[in-house]
Amino acid sequence: MSKKEEKDDKLEATDNVSADALDENLQNVAYETVDEPEEKRQNAFFRFLKDFNLEVKKIIWPSKKELVRKTLIVIVNCCLFGAFIFAVDAVVGYAMNLIAAYLA
Repeated sequence: MSKKEEKDDKLEATDNVSADALDENLQNVAYETVDEPEEKRQNAFFRFLKDFNLEVKKIIWPSKKELVRKTLIVIVNCCLFGAFIFAVDAVVGYAMNLIAAYLA
């Protein structure tokens, strides 16, 4: 057996053990979650809210000027794309009418 084959065999054995251990750990976590007492779940919920508030405080909110500028950019882009789609629809509709008239 070559060194490469030996190395591949060792990797396969390691992968199998890892997958089995992972499956077992996931099952244990699932059982622990189901069996958690109500108090522990409530504490986890309040911890989540506390962490959420801390993360919200880290947000850098835009200034009013920046907010207005970006809002206008979005509105203008929506209008431009709407006009483009309208134009394409009108051209395709006109072409379909010509084809229908020709075939009738």
